[in-house]
Amino acid sequence: MKIDLLLSPFDADWGRLRDVATLLDGSRFDTLWTFDHLSGEVVGRHWAYECFTTLGALATATEHIGLGALVANVATRNVGVLAAAAATVQDISVGRLRLGLGAGAGPTSRFAVEQHALGIDIPPLAARHDRLVETCEALKLLWTSSGAVDHAGDHAVLDGAAGWLRADPMPPFVVGVSSVTLARRAAPLVDGINVAGDDPRMVEILTAASEAVAAAGRDPQSLELSVFLPFDADLCDADHPERKRLARAGVRRLVLLTAPPLPARDIEAAARRLG
Repeated sequence: MKIDLLLSPFDADWGRLRDVATLLDGSRFDTLWTFDHLSGEVVGRHWAYECFTTLGALATATEHIGLGALVANVATRNVGVLAAAAATVQDISVGRLRLGLGAGAGPTSRFAVEQHALGIDIPPLAARHDRLVETCEALKLLWTSSGAVDHAGDHAVLDGAAGWLRADPMPPFVVGVSSVTLARRAAPLVDGINVAGDDPRMVEILTAASEAVAAAGRDPQSLELSVFLPFDADLCDADHPERKRLARAGVRRLVLLTAPPLPARDIEAAARRLG
């Protein structure tokens, strides 16, 4: 099982983020992720570092470790802006980006404050799922088409988008899911899904995703199942009961979420435990 770390963008200190990144660059941690949030208010903090700006900076501070967004909210960026941001990080990092995508918050979620501040309407759940699927399709078109792209879904629009920087190679697409419905719909289109490790429906969601991939004619093993849990250095131990539970569910990647202030010493200890 691959072990990753998510660096919290809330009330972030760039110097500490950089130092942790350089520390882990030669470690057995596989990927560094960050949330995509624009306001610290969503978690009671003062600010949040912007996702792709942070990943670009981390790309220049590291050479080996993967870099990812967990997950980029497709509601807050035009698909062309998202394509340019992700391709820039992929280019600067020399192919180390993992592109996580999410459908965006519901209207009653605490995270909806960001979309309200931007004047972005929050549609019903089915429409948010539509937008996520259309964004995946549009990104792939934009990065693989030779010349202009003409794609207009209900939410993702590209019109004559020639000259866009391409993500080369195309990064793995990872979709954050919290429902069986989205797992079934999105899994055949992407390289991985990510679920909360403490979600009581985790096994059901992961199973649905694997079954959907198989039904689409793909090898279910081509879909990487991953989960996130709060940071705990003990989870770096392969014999930890929680690690064993996740392994039985088919999980191949565990993302450990840090919270501000960044626990640098604990992270260093975790890296030593991984070897």
